[in-house]
Parts: sequence; C-alpha cells; structure tokens
Amino acid sequence: MKKQYYILLICLFSFLLSNSRVSFLRPGAFMRASNYEAYNANKLFSIGIGSEITSLGDITSHSSSVAFNKTNTNGTSWGFSYTVLPYVGIDPSAADLDIRYEVGAHFQTNIYSTGKTNITLGTHDFLLNNEEMIALKDLSIFLNFSNVVSINKYSLESLVGFGSGRLAFDPHAESGSASSLGVYAALKLNTPLLSNWGGVNFITEFLHGGLNLGVSIPFTNEYNISFGITHIEYLSDFSS
Repeated sequence: MKKQYYILLICLFSFLLSNSRVSFLRPGAFMRASNYEAYNANKLFSIGIGSEITSLGDITSHSSSVAFNKTNTNGTSWGFSYTVLPYVGIDPSAADLDIRYEVGAHFQTNIYSTGKTNITLGTHDFLLNNEEMIALKDLSIFLNFSNVVSINKYSLESLVGFGSGRLAFDPHAESGSASSLGVYAALKLNTPLLSNWGGVNFITEFLHGGLNLGVSIPFTNEYNISFGITHIEYLSDFSS
C-alpha cells in the first residue's frame, strides 16, 4: 500500500510541473524514437513518469507525462499517455496560465524477426487535446529496421527508420505537415554495469535533424531512471 501511495504522489507532482512526445515513455522507447520490445513474462505492464524542460530564463517551459505500456506475446505493444504540454508563447506572464494537455494512444507490432534483426511497424500519437480535437498531422506512422550485435557482455542495438507526424517534425520547435516524412537513426549500447538488473543503457539518436543523448539506469529489476538531452546542438540557446 505504501508503494502505491508513493507512485500516486509522484504522478500528482509530475502533473503540477506542467513536447508532447516526452522522452523514454513510448512503447519500446529509446528516447523519442521507439522500437520492438521483446515480451517479458515477468513484466505484466509498465508505468512511466517523465518531464522535459524546454526553456529556462524569462520563460520557464516544461512538459510532464505519465504513460501506460503493455507488450503481448505476439510481438505487439500498445500504450496510453497523458501529457501536460509546454508553453510555446512569448509572454512570460502567460506561461503559468496557458496550460494545455493531450491524451494519446499508441500501437506497434513486430512484422519480421530473425532473433537479431527486427522490422517494426507502428502508429503513435493518436492524440486528443483539451479542445477535444484530433490533428492528423500529429499522427506518427513509422517503420523501423533494427539489428542487435553482441560482443562479450555488451550488446549494441542499431535502428534506422522513417515516420510521419511527430517523428518527422519536432513539436517543441516547429509546426509540421501531414505529408512530411522524417528519417532517423538510433543506437543503444547495453553494458554489464548493474547487469543483475538488466544493465545500464547508453542511447544516441539522430532525430528531427538533431542529436539526442541519454542514459537509462536500473536500480531494481522493476524500476529504472533515465536522463537525457534532446537537440544537444541547441544547448547554448537553452535559456532563450
């Protein structure tokens, strides 16, 4: 009961913090990209809570999200998310008043596998916003090709994919078109650090024309914490 209380408290705190594609929270997520996630009989489902800070300075802008994800024995994964969106205006006095949210549904399936190589097809970001509208330009339809190479106690997962919607444009920085298509790539290095709990993962993504870096650290078999920086090439402009 005490564990459930702490989880509820963290959820409420995240909502108060107030990208709609918050890193690490989609099914099979690297950071903002997603891939095939193998079924684990010991994991019934997963709940993720995350926040992204998009600006510090005169305007402090950030988004928070809670997500529920489930992977099935047949190679399909699906999930739901609730996200408080970042402020994207230019008036500092309105930053704490203009609070918007989105509720999203996400689905993906593994359509080909050789054990080391997988092809994954998915539809993410079927989003309903606080105005009860669904924007087709936000719908992220994607196809991924991934491969895993193992050397000693290390494994390197490489990913190349292309997708529409919020995989083609960054909702933090620009508006997108329903006809746009983005190409992206990612690497995930699993190390023997904390191997009893699954190992520490180092992640690199080339997405939205920028570079994302992240690390995912387990601290039990059931819990892990992840940190990352998206669009590291813009770090010098973070305060603006």
